[in-house]
Amino acid sequence: MTKMTIIFLGPGFLLALLISKYRKDLLTPWPWLGGVLCLMIVTPYLLWENANRWPTLEYWNNCGEIRMYHASIQQYFTNILICMSPFLMPLYAVGLYRIFRRMNGVNYGFLGLLFLITLVLMYVLLTPARMLAELFIPLLAAGAVFLEEVLARLHWEKAGKVVAIAYLLVIGIFTLPLNLPILPLNQMESYASHFKIFYQPLREFNFAWAYPPVLTGRVGSDQAVPAVARVYDELPAEERAIAGIYSDGYGDASAIDLLGPQYGLPHAVSGSLTYYLWGPGYSWDVMIIATTQTNPISVFFDDCELKSVVLYQFDEPGGATLIFVCRNPKVPAKVIWSSVKSYR
Repeated sequence: MTKMTIIFLGPGFLLALLISKYRKDLLTPWPWLGGVLCLMIVTPYLLWENANRWPTLEYWNNCGEIRMYHASIQQYFTNILICMSPFLMPLYAVGLYRIFRRMNGVNYGFLGLLFLITLVLMYVLLTPARMLAELFIPLLAAGAVFLEEVLARLHWEKAGKVVAIAYLLVIGIFTLPLNLPILPLNQMESYASHFKIFYQPLREFNFAWAYPPVLTGRVGSDQAVPAVARVYDELPAEERAIAGIYSDGYGDASAIDLLGPQYGLPHAVSGSLTYYLWGPGYSWDVMIIATTQTNPISVFFDDCELKSVVLYQFDEPGGATLIFVCRNPKVPAKVIWSSVKSYR
């Protein structure tokens, strides 16, 4: 209901259905009634999309063409291994084999077909490898069944359980620092360098992070928000009363919205992704601009002054936030707003 990218599973689901024995279900009324019910449920969302000129379609078109890294097959599978852990690859592999054989008289091959077809589709459409994550769940289950069957035939069930638990504990201890903020980030590079064969850089976007993006994407707000607050506090009282804050990225904008109230900051506006749909928010007579590049909207103001630069040690190379104060807009706010939309 909130993540419409589940539609990416649709083509694979339909093709897998037509290939499998379950295609006979299409001759019954139930799939069609389910489709009608689904359409009724999402109709308000489709009306909203239409009213806002289909921003989701615009985003995914821009994302594939502009934002996403055009990975080779080798790099794409590397991305999958990073997201899904290379230590579980043997289980995925045997699971993909086992899922096409009956389990207790039930054929689950449909799920294997769904995985393979969606994998090809995702690669062709340049979608992030992590969007395949849910399709690995049946493979893990089938791999576990296969492993249990082998151990049962060898009468190694008890020993196998001990080894499996020990293995999961060891790899869990290894992978936790790559996914949770357990180690200080200034130690992450050294930690990862000792295990380069298992830790490869994730290449999803047209830039690379030096550290795990799931961690670095959350770092820096503790520096950017206080810096914005200092610039805001330095404004004359009459300007603070009308000043707004604009960020060209949803990261800084959301950090200001989350952490800004403790500094007495107004909420942020941004042209990035769905932030754009909330509108310009202010008169823009006095606007604090937090940008990760040279101020792209300074052309709309008579006066823009650089007040602060925040450098990020653990962001993408050259990561920084530049904080400007801009005054006296040359055009109405809605004109400025129409130029800052960024669905990518």
